[in-house]
Amino acid sequence: MKKTIAISVLIIIILATGCQMINDLWPAQTPYIAQKYAEVNKPVWDCIGELEKTRQAVISKHIEQQIDLKYQMEKDSAKYDLAIGQVNINLQQAKAERDTTIGSIDKPGWLIGLLLGTTGIGAYLVGYKTQRPEDYNEAEHQQAIVAIKSEQTKTPA
Repeated sequence: MKKTIAISVLIIIILATGCQMINDLWPAQTPYIAQKYAEVNKPVWDCIGELEKTRQAVISKHIEQQIDLKYQMEKDSAKYDLAIGQVNINLQQAKAERDTTIGSIDKPGWLIGLLLGTTGIGAYLVGYKTQRPEDYNEAEHQQAIVAIKSEQTKTPA
């Protein structure tokens, strides 16, 4: 009796396993784009089992691609940070050098100061921008004019 039960259980297990294998052989079309993406060959028999293998290949390929792309993005970001940092440093140095050398009318550099100093315009601009202590400002100039006019009216000529 025990032998028959053991044999029956064994037969049921074999049939169940066989049925599962037969279930995996059920026809199912494997999409061409999935085969191309996963770089797998077209299966001999399009079935659920092969479709599941293709699905796993697609998932693996996607994970691999995403990791590679993330690495490339990080690498590109590091190179970009280095390059833009160097550009910014060189740009600041060049602008500082330009300001020191050329400058502007308000704050002339050594070159523009030298060029303007040798011309009449330069002397005018330098004199216009800096007031000597003995020069009158506008208010003092107006007071001096009023004083001279009042003096002229007091003394007959």
